[in-house]
Amino acid sequence: GRRALETTMSSRNPSASALLSLHPELIALIFLFLPTSSLVALTRACKLLHQAGGAIEEALRRRAGESWLPASLPEGEPSWTTLLLWLERRRSAPRQTLAGGDRHPGFFS
Repeated sequence: GRRALETTMSSRNPSASALLSLHPELIALIFLFLPTSSLVALTRACKLLHQAGGAIEEALRRRAGESWLPASLPEGEPSWTTLLLWLERRRSAPRQTLAGGDRHPGFFS
């Protein structure tokens, strides 16, 4: 569980153990200020932070605002964290216009 993971991490990296010893809500507040790319890296580096209801998910939910989120995880989505990271990256990506057509031009953005 969490205690075994903290023990394993403390033997490998004392600073990671110090981070995990903080209250989850405090960790989520810290993560609010990280760029999306750093949150993606954290989800890959630490299973405990990526778990359902973890600090990364909490930070992403606070950024997104709960009002527009569906009540349940959409079918096919592996986790809320994955969905929220994808939505955040999509919102921050520059919009590109796609144009095509020989006789009937169409523009999509």
